[in-house]
Amino acid sequence: MGNDFDCVDIYKQPAFQHPFLRNHKIQLVHLDTTQDMTFRGASARISLYNLSLQADQFSISQIWLRSGPHDELNNIQVGCGVYPNLYGDSQLRLTSYWTANGYKTGCYNVNCPGFVQVSPDFPMGSTFGPASAIGSDEKLDLLFKVQQDRTTGNWWLITGDNHILIGYWPKNIFTHLKDGASLIQYGGETYTTPNLMSPPMGSGRLPREHLKNAAYFSTIKIVDSEYNEVDIQRGDMKTYILTNPNCYDLLYQGYEGKQDRQAFLFGGPGGQCGP
Repeated sequence: MGNDFDCVDIYKQPAFQHPFLRNHKIQLVHLDTTQDMTFRGASARISLYNLSLQADQFSISQIWLRSGPHDELNNIQVGCGVYPNLYGDSQLRLTSYWTANGYKTGCYNVNCPGFVQVSPDFPMGSTFGPASAIGSDEKLDLLFKVQQDRTTGNWWLITGDNHILIGYWPKNIFTHLKDGASLIQYGGETYTTPNLMSPPMGSGRLPREHLKNAAYFSTIKIVDSEYNEVDIQRGDMKTYILTNPNCYDLLYQGYEGKQDRQAFLFGGPGGQCGP
């Protein structure tokens, strides 16, 4: 990761201005947890692929942590995304979003008060280094983890093999997530205006092209109500494909790979995907 960003005093960032500390097409494929329990976090390794998008499009591979009824939904979204209107380019970047009231307010990254940045080296919106190449046997991915602190209740964003602490969402900005998440989702989301084709997701290739070409989530875990990090069981996952499967698809078979961990392939080329 790397980019030039202005430096500010950690206590003068927008997060501390919070009193308690957008009609377009959206396509989505994801895995949901179906357990009736409280979650204290979620993590996965997400493959890194560069995509070329136009303005008024985005494509993000991410983890969602949710709690609360629809109108009061508390939500944290974290992953890697291409979003020209947000960043001014088509580079793959560390991207997050949060809301505490069903998307009536909230924002990406640090574009409104809320997220507290603590890492001086990897700010929200950082670009990633080398990405995976279609057809290559060498795949590049990155660990993304969001976990609630047992003592403070704040939600930490952690990335990389060295478990870098990027920053946190204070528990007091939430009404429901402060008590833990009730739903975890993993997958991809794309956006476009009605006059444009839907953009690619993941690597831009469908899961039926297998690991050599398709994007993936691997080593998928949750943090349970007792703050234990555990693998999700296949019976506790549900697959959603909310669009034409020739545009985007998802292939989940449970435990896979040398590490014998939960993984799935996802994504696709987009195109004329319907309403």
